[in-house]
Amino acid sequence: MVVRDEPTAIERVLAELGPPLRVAQAYSREMTLDEAVTTGRFVPMVRAVWHAAATSVVGFAWAILVFVGWGMGLSFLAMGLLKPIFWNNIGLFTLNGRLIGFGFESGLPAGTEAHGG
Repeated sequence: MVVRDEPTAIERVLAELGPPLRVAQAYSREMTLDEAVTTGRFVPMVRAVWHAAATSVVGFAWAILVFVGWGMGLSFLAMGLLKPIFWNNIGLFTLNGRLIGFGFESGLPAGTEAHGG
């Protein structure tokens, strides 16, 4: 159906877009994600993840996974850097073949073996 009346066509387009608040939210989300993807910098990435987490349940789940992944990555990097210094206190710890700890431990019982590194 071709509409020749311009005001009627504009009203139809605006009705299909929905309320102005929803259009503004979609535009804001798109701009945030575009900046994160095109620049690849840390701050825009965090802003995009935060925006997604604040606006949807799926975005919140992804934000949790991303931040847990970053945290684990940083902790493994720190453990790798500190292993040469604290070689007997960082790693996977077993006592009589049973796992008793992972990471940085001090005051371990006698007979504890440090694995890794």
